[in-house]
Amino acid sequence: MDNNTAKNIDNAADTAQKVDKTSVDSTNNDNGNGTPQDAEKQTVPLAELIKVRKEAQALKKQLEGFDAKTKKEAEAKLLEEKKYTEVIATKEAELEQLRAKAEQFDALVTAEREAIKESLGDKYLPEFDNMDITALKKVAKLLEVAPKVPDTDKTIGDPASSLTPEQKAEAERMNLSEDMYKRYLKTRAGLSPAKEKK
Repeated sequence: MDNNTAKNIDNAADTAQKVDKTSVDSTNNDNGNGTPQDAEKQTVPLAELIKVRKEAQALKKQLEGFDAKTKKEAEAKLLEEKKYTEVIATKEAELEQLRAKAEQFDALVTAEREAIKESLGDKYLPEFDNMDITALKKVAKLLEVAPKVPDTDKTIGDPASSLTPEQKAEAERMNLSEDMYKRYLKTRAGLSPAKEKK
């Protein structure tokens, strides 16, 4: 070690011994009867003690009020959480009902799709699998084979009958010729149940 380091260590040790001596002297400083000399200075007047006690009691009441307020807030929070849990439970029950309905709907759509697939047979294309069920039903109606109606005569009733003026106006509105309109009426009559069967 060099000389400067040794001197620094000696100075630090001397300073520590001086501090210890002064602390011992200050604790043993009494007036001969065993009480510290500053004991008379440490007495507190009665008025100040009462004041400090009142402040302590006020703080204690304030703390109790704060505790009561905190307890009420905690109870209110628990009630609120209970309400939220009830709302969550109700929403979960509704969600389960909706899931059940969705599963039923999916099953129904699948069954309808399979029925259409069976009715179309070879006409059913793989592209139809991605179609909406409503659109698929419309396509199925267009692709289904319409039953053939016997076409023996081109007029309704007897061959000499002609269209009424109202029927002619309707045929014109529908942009059909008289023969086509008569076929339309015949097809429509074939699709509706017969009224005269009794």
